[in-house]
Amino acid sequence: ASRARAEDGLLEVLDVEKDSPSALGGLQVGDLIVSLDGAAGRGRGARAQAMAGKRWGDSAELSVRRNGEPVTVYVLLRRQRPAS
Repeated sequence: ASRARAEDGLLEVLDVEKDSPSALGGLQVGDLIVSLDGAAGRGRGARAQAMAGKRWGDSAELSVRRNGEPVTVYVLLRRQRPAS
C-alpha cells in the first residue's frame, strides 16, 4: 500500500506484505518511490502509466529514497498472491 504525499507527490510505501514481490525485492515501509524504470514516480497516475507496459514475469526497477539516501530495488511481477 502507498499514498501520494501532498508536499511532493512522491509515493510513500505504507505497507509491505511478507514474502510479497515488494518485500523480496527489498522495498521497505517508509520508502519514497522516486522513479519506476527511470520514469518519474509522482503520484499514482505515473505509477499506473509505467506499469501499463509491464507483463507478468517482468521486473521493475524502482529508485527510492530511504532515510534520505537513494536506493535501487528490483521487483519481480508475478501472477499469484503469496500463500496465507
